[in-house]
Amino acid sequence: MAARFKLTAGKHLEGKTRYQPGDIVTSEHDLAKLFGSDKFQYIDGTAEPPQAEKDRFLATPTDQPGRSASVITVPEPETASTRVKTKDVSKDSVDPKDFTDQFESAVQSNLVVHKVKRKYWVKEPNMDGYLNEDGLNKAQAIEFIDEYMDAE
Repeated sequence: MAARFKLTAGKHLEGKTRYQPGDIVTSEHDLAKLFGSDKFQYIDGTAEPPQAEKDRFLATPTDQPGRSASVITVPEPETASTRVKTKDVSKDSVDPKDFTDQFESAVQSNLVVHKVKRKYWVKEPNMDGYLNEDGLNKAQAIEFIDEYMDAE
C-alpha cells in the first residue's frame, strides 16, 4: 500500500509527475527513509514513518508525579483542495530579468522573454503569467516562440 509524504525541500520526480516543495507525494516507497526527513515529511499510509514522525503522534509521558501527560497537537494533513500549484515564477527568490532583445522572433512578434534561474519564460506584454508551463533553455525558447507565432 502507498504512503503520503509532503515534499519540504527541493524538487522530486515520481513517475512522470514533478513535485515542488509543499506538494503531497503518494509513493509505494518510504520517501523519508530514502531521501531523508529533511526532504520528505511522512503524512499517512502504510509505510513506516521515521521515528521522529512517530513521536509526533504519541503522548509524551512525564516523570513528575501528579502531572498528566502532554498531548502533541498535529495539524490536519494538506490535501489537494488546500494547496495550489502555480507556474508563477515571480515567486522564485530571483527576480525575472528581461532577455527579449536576445530573441529576434520575440521582438518581431511583440512577446516578452524573461530569464529566471537559467530558464526562459515567454509572455505577452500585459500578461500576469507565462505562456510556457515549464522553463525552457534558449533553443527551446526560440522554438516555442516560433510555434506560438505560427499558431496565431
